[in-house]
Amino acid sequence: ALTNTTEEMRSKATLRKHVAEDFAFGNNPYGHNWSTREKLIEFSQKRRSENASAWVEGEAMFKTIMKMVEFPDRICNDILDTYGSQTAAFRLPIQYATGRFNTWTCTSLTDLCEQLDDVGFMVRRYCSRACQCTTNSFMAILRDGCLPGCLDGMRAEQTYRQHDIAGPHFADCKDQNDAAFFKSNAMLRYFSGFETLMNLPQGIMPHVNFSTQGCAAIPLLPVIMKDTSEVWQSNLIVEMLCGRVGGTNRAMSGAVGITTLRAHCPVTCGCTIDLARDCPRSCRRGANSVAVDPCRSGLCPNGASLNATHGVGLRTCG
Repeated sequence: ALTNTTEEMRSKATLRKHVAEDFAFGNNPYGHNWSTREKLIEFSQKRRSENASAWVEGEAMFKTIMKMVEFPDRICNDILDTYGSQTAAFRLPIQYATGRFNTWTCTSLTDLCEQLDDVGFMVRRYCSRACQCTTNSFMAILRDGCLPGCLDGMRAEQTYRQHDIAGPHFADCKDQNDAAFFKSNAMLRYFSGFETLMNLPQGIMPHVNFSTQGCAAIPLLPVIMKDTSEVWQSNLIVEMLCGRVGGTNRAMSGAVGITTLRAHCPVTCGCTIDLARDCPRSCRRGANSVAVDPCRSGLCPNGASLNATHGVGLRTCG
C-alpha cells in the first residue's frame, strides 16, 4: 500500500504509484490483469513470453532501478533500444513519461528530445544517441538527461578537428556562423526555450539579427533590444547566452544549467579569456586558432578517426 511519505508527496505521479495502481485494478495500459493473487501468479508464469511486461527479476533489482539516478555504463547508447525489449524495467518509465504505451524504439520519440519538462529529460536519458546528445549541433536549451558517455562526444568535437565532416568544426577557436543553426528552425526552437527559462516574452529575441549576423549579434543585443520591454536586462541575456558571470569575461563556475552559445561562438563568448565548458580546447592558443588533426600525419590509417566515439566504417583509432 502507498504511504504518505515525504518522497511520495513530492510527486503525485511517480512510477511507484503507477505500478501500485496497475496491480490494484483490472484495467491497465498493458492489457494484463494483476488484480488477484491468481492472476498475478498466472502472469509471472508467462513473464518470459514476448508480450510479458512489467517484470523485474527480484526485489533488489526493482529497488535499484526505481532509485537509479544515473545509468552506470560510460557508453553512449539508446537505453530503450538496447534494453527495452529485454526487460520492462527499462521500458515502463519512458512509456509512462511520454504516455506512448506502444512505443518500443527511440525513433518514435525524437520529436520530444528538446522538451523542457520531465518528458524531455526522460527521452534524452533513454534515447541519448537518437537525440544527438553526441554533438554540439544538438542545441536543445536543456541537455540534462543526456548520458555522460554521449556528452563525451561533444567534448571530443571540441578537442579534435574532424577532417571528414562538412559541418562546423567545433574544435576550432572560431565563431561558427553556420547556417545549419543560425538560419534554421533549430535557432528558433533554441531561443523559444531560452525565453521560457528566462521568463521573457515569446518572440522577444531578435531572430532576424541572429540569422543575418550570427555570433556578431550577441554583443549588439543591448542596442538591438533598446526599444523593447526587456531592454533593462539585455546585458543579463548576453551573459546567460555566453554562460558568463555578469559584468565580467569570466565563465560561470560549474554547470550553467542551460545550453550556451559557447560552442558556436567561442570568440564572442570569451573562450580565449576563460576556457570553460563547451569551449574549444584550441582557444588556449588564442582567437581563430585551428585545432590539430593528428590523423593528417598518418596516425590513423585508412580513414579511421582518432576518437573512438566517432566511428568511420567499422574502424576507429585511439
